[in-house]
Amino acid sequence: MFNGEQPWFAVLDWLETTDPVKFQWLAHAYEPMNILPSEPGFDVSRGPARLAVRFAWPANCRSRRTTASSLPPEGRLKGSPNQWHLTAETVAPASLARFVTVLIPYREGGSPLPVVPIRENGCVGVRVGESLLLVPEHGTSGLIRYGRIEAQAAAIAIHEGRLLAAEVTELTLNGKNVVKPGEAETRICDAVFS
Repeated sequence: MFNGEQPWFAVLDWLETTDPVKFQWLAHAYEPMNILPSEPGFDVSRGPARLAVRFAWPANCRSRRTTASSLPPEGRLKGSPNQWHLTAETVAPASLARFVTVLIPYREGGSPLPVVPIRENGCVGVRVGESLLLVPEHGTSGLIRYGRIEAQAAAIAIHEGRLLAAEVTELTLNGKNVVKPGEAETRICDAVFS
């Protein structure tokens, strides 16, 4: 997604097991990752490039960083220096987890867009600048109700009042049926609503 000139990406992970476990989100980089004390996530840089990673959901992950790897570099990477590894883990065991993770690339001297986690009316998501991403809190598809949006959907992406993408079975924006029940579809579009 783009917010003016600055792009950002969202990684949506739906995980389910038969027995409760602590779920982990793993990352590795050539440079040390800076775990943030004030918000869930980390920053990493290499040369003039920067990447802000924010865990919008679940917001209570515990993160740890190491240089250790269970497997040393192999093949064409054999002899290479070990990389930095980060593990973000859910606090309590569960049989279902949903991760909404935002990645914001930016350049040295700049700053990442602010990320505001959303949890309201059975949906979770994130506001990044003027953009909005919403998913149902439980299940791979379900009711999303937020402001003027009501949908049976897997995900909805909106930027400055424009519907960018939606995987929906029913969608109402401002009281207007955009997708009627029984017309399930995935849309990548530019529909304005106000």
